Amino acid sequence: MLEQSNIPRDSYFVGDIASFPKDKNNFDYIFLLGVTTYFEEAELNRHFDFIEQNLSNDGVGIISFTNKSSFDYRLRKTVRFVTRTLGFKKNVMGQEFGVFAYSVSDIEKLLASNFKMLKTSFLNQTIPPFNQISPKMSIKMAKRIKRKLSNGSLLSFLSSDFIVFFEKKST
Repeated sequence: MLEQSNIPRDSYFVGDIASFPKDKNNFDYIFLLGVTTYFEEAELNRHFDFIEQNLSNDGVGIISFTNKSSFDYRLRKTVRFVTRTLGFKKNVMGQEFGVFAYSVSDIEKLLASNFKMLKTSFLNQTIPPFNQISPKMSIKMAKRIKRKLSNGSLLSFLSSDFIVFFEKKST
């Protein structure tokens, strides 16, 4: 993504927050996209601490999460258990690394003390296994689902991910 962006090479950092250069801070935007699936709550809180220390007062944090309320996640969790039980550890679904999912209310609670939620948006409306059988048709269907439902518990159930936008609370 960064290679395709217009951000100068000396103005971005990719890596673990523990090795982040201490002289860089006060960012207008901090993104965590596609990584929280591998964060236990303690690791997630470590990232929230980093964001609180490094986000400018009018900056925005933007983080995506695997949606534990979705049908897709529940099905994957079941398949993962079966795959691991049967010993298919080389298969992606059978690998032993942890996978963590969160609900919107989980994230609201984690953010509540230091941040103000601005917006939540549900992403990737999928209906397994249809999304694997016919990806192009699945994408068209996802757009229709998003447009028709716009919000609510059914949209949450059909959305494998969600993204939150938040800012630091005024001090």
